[in-house]
Order: sequence, then structure tokens, then C-alpha cells
Amino acid sequence: HGTDRALRVILGVPVVVLAIWVVGAVRVARRLPTTAAVLLAPLGLRVTEVPSMLLAGTAPMRGALTIVGRRHGRDVTVTQTPSRSLTEVRGVGAPATGSWTPARMAALTGLRVGTLRDVEVRESDGAVTVTRSGNGAGRWFLHDLVLAEAVADRRAAGERGSAR
Repeated sequence: HGTDRALRVILGVPVVVLAIWVVGAVRVARRLPTTAAVLLAPLGLRVTEVPSMLLAGTAPMRGALTIVGRRHGRDVTVTQTPSRSLTEVRGVGAPATGSWTPARMAALTGLRVGTLRDVEVRESDGAVTVTRSGNGAGRWFLHDLVLAEAVADRRAAGERGSAR
């Protein structure tokens, strides 16, 4: 019966690891709202919506992570899903002319061109919207916020230029 004992130990280890992981995940999830509030407050932002999903990926995520606030006299909304992040800054003037290539975005912000792939800037009357596509797009939200605010600042300064 030594084989039975060894088999129970071998099968029991993953169960113990899984239990520890679940307890840790629940503790982290409970602290998320407080942690997010502490991290985002200096930026003038707050989380207003958190997506729902079941543990272990048994169902797709529903909803989006939504962050809102007011920065530099402008309303900011960041909406994130697993494959797309949309950052909108409202309260800006008329749109500038020209297209936004990664090189032009990098020149305006000082960000590396490589961090601006799969990024699109759209300007409309009153808003600048930065959309980033791809898996994990939300992890770049501070870069996208910097970009959206830089475009808004450029418009506010009255700089009208053609694309480089």
C-alpha cells in the first residue's frame, strides 16, 4: 500500500497548491479597489466599473474596466477590455490637421516609437481619443493618457500643423 500513499501525496500536492492560489487570489481581489484608489488618486482618476468574470476562466469577461476623472481641466475616461483600451480626453478645442503616425506620436510625447504600435489617435471637436488594440492593451494606459493629453495640449496651444 506504499503505492497508494505515494499516489495520494502526488495527487494532494496540486490540490494544496490550488487552494493556496485561490485564497491568495481572493485576498488580492478584495484589496484591488483600495489599491486602485490609492494608485489613481494622485492622477485625479478613479475606477468606476470593474469587469466580472468567473474564476479559472470558465466564462468570458463581461463589462470593462472603466477609469474616469478630471485632469488639467479636462474630463478623462479610460475603458479597457482584454484586447482594446480606449482613452478619451474631453474639453479640447477644434481638431488639428494631419495624421498621427507612431513617429509623430513619439516626437510629441517623448515615448518610444515601439510603444506606440497598434495605437490610433482620433481627433474630433471637443475630444481626443487614443485607441490601442492587442492582447493586454490596457497595461499601456498611462502611455495612452500621456499621448491623449499631449495632443489636447497641442490643440489648446493653437498649434496647427501638418503631419510629419
